[in-house]
Amino acid sequence: MTNAATLERGTDTRHNGEHLPQALAYAKRWPVFPCKEGSKTPATPHGFKNATRDPEAIRRHWQRNPRFNIGIPTGAESGLVALDLDDTLLDHDQLLSRENHDALIADEQQGVRIVLASGRGPFAMKAFLQQLEMDRREGFAVCFNGALVIRSDTGEHLLKEGLPQDVAKQVMEWAEDREAAIQSYRDDTIYLSRENTHTHIDSKLTGLKQVVVSAREIAAMQPIKYVFPGDPQLLQQYQKELRELLGSRANVFVSKPYFLEVMAPAADKGHGLAHLSEVLGLQREQVMAVGDAANDFGMLEWAGFSVAMANAVPEAKQIADAVTERDNHHAGVAEAIRRWVLQ
Repeated sequence: MTNAATLERGTDTRHNGEHLPQALAYAKRWPVFPCKEGSKTPATPHGFKNATRDPEAIRRHWQRNPRFNIGIPTGAESGLVALDLDDTLLDHDQLLSRENHDALIADEQQGVRIVLASGRGPFAMKAFLQQLEMDRREGFAVCFNGALVIRSDTGEHLLKEGLPQDVAKQVMEWAEDREAAIQSYRDDTIYLSRENTHTHIDSKLTGLKQVVVSAREIAAMQPIKYVFPGDPQLLQQYQKELRELLGSRANVFVSKPYFLEVMAPAADKGHGLAHLSEVLGLQREQVMAVGDAANDFGMLEWAGFSVAMANAVPEAKQIADAVTERDNHHAGVAEAIRRWVLQ
């Protein structure tokens, strides 16, 4: 799955239309070159004549030849596309639309690997991995916001970053002092210390069953992460306090307005994606990431090219190289695949 190998296969050029901003967005990920509409340029292992990723060079070319297109070598898009699930790939009803499904299949038919990257655990991602038939062939998933990377057909763990025991104990004591609801995960079950008005949300989103147990039982599970479900305003205060308490010993962040997560310090979607890319022999320039929320920031920053959904939080849009016109309920992922991978 290297660019050199795919460059040797084809001679077509890909065109981005007549818009300079889109050409500059492409160049953040792939070397591009000037070409006329419908032209073909021989591909060689040594690259393409006048190929560049320099934005100033592209602007100069555009000024001299405003009617020319920017071409992308066949196979230059081969690599990996990492997709967040909730509020990105899935619609408001937590479904994978036919349009998104077909775009992902077309993407893989061109040799581009699809990776699902979610805050969910493997059991809560299983249905979508099956819909994409990633349970029947070699595939990969970044789970628990990067704390776990698995092979989707065998369940093999490629990376696991559990919450350090001393941190888990301290967080649990902190939660009990405040009578805060805290939860962790094992297989198909959410284990919850107490209920509140927000504790049903995770079970509703993921389909996992929910069991209330003692705080001591949860702590004994050696959790991969803790989640505080609760009022968004209260969670912002919890986030501030826990960051001050734990410092660099944990990664503390609000993944959704009603979920505050505490994870191992290195656990992050960007870290998980970087590890998987290294295993697969891919450079970050060969990786595209699509997301919408705070737990996607790491992979949006790390990927060679990143796309924020139209419905993304403002910070995600600032980090990303491009933003879709459609939101998650209108197949924004399919738009991203067509505009920045298949075109």
